[in-house]
Amino acid sequence: VRNLISPGVDEFFTNATGIILDLYENFLITAFPLIIDDFLVDALNKAFAINSTCHNSGIVMEETFIDFRDLILPPREAIALGGSGLQQYGDISSLLFDALLSFLSLPGPESGFPTINEILVQPLITSLAMTDEDDSFSIARDLSLLESELISLKVIDLYLTNLIISAFEVLIPNVEDPTFLGNKFLIGDTNRTPTISLEFILMISAAPVDVRLEMIFDPLKTNFDLLAEIDVDFFLTFPLENIVNINCL
Repeated sequence: VRNLISPGVDEFFTNATGIILDLYENFLITAFPLIIDDFLVDALNKAFAINSTCHNSGIVMEETFIDFRDLILPPREAIALGGSGLQQYGDISSLLFDALLSFLSLPGPESGFPTINEILVQPLITSLAMTDEDDSFSIARDLSLLESELISLKVIDLYLTNLIISAFEVLIPNVEDPTFLGNKFLIGDTNRTPTISLEFILMISAAPVDVRLEMIFDPLKTNFDLLAEIDVDFFLTFPLENIVNINCL
């Protein structure tokens, strides 16, 4: 798949992507959560239910893993991190990766925060929400932690507020290990600080005490590394007919 796209075609796709984002940015931001709810969730459920038999290419070679430096970075950046820079997997993946990052980084029309919030974070909060607040969701309710004749402790509500991603870097190739991908998220900002609220009832000798605690944090930096060992032969020969069959991944 090397040299699949010429420099002229590269330029065409880059310019076309920019034009499409300019024209349909607001539409895409509105449509993506609906697509996830109406199509992706249903497709994943069906994928789990279908026959687990997978058609493979029958080609068996020595196991080697994808070098993500060469998969998602342009040649110069890949070489700088220790990759070969040969684009041995083609350059379509790096073009798609750049387009995806550009889209997820666009400021949302309502919040002004990166679009990743409208596509991933807000749908998650909405699906988990047990409060009337748009930016909060409950993670525990009516949970008894301790019960005895003399003392009892019951959590009435525990919820998080302002889980907004204000900045992020995802799928960052590693200079030391080609199968590691770094991810960094900054949650909250100076105007919308992450908050944990806890309300519980402490009862001692049948005398209840209603307590509410609230902890406010500075914007939180979250880092995690993803180990993704994907066999090269599996990646290059994976049949497209199996791409929606979760049992084949």
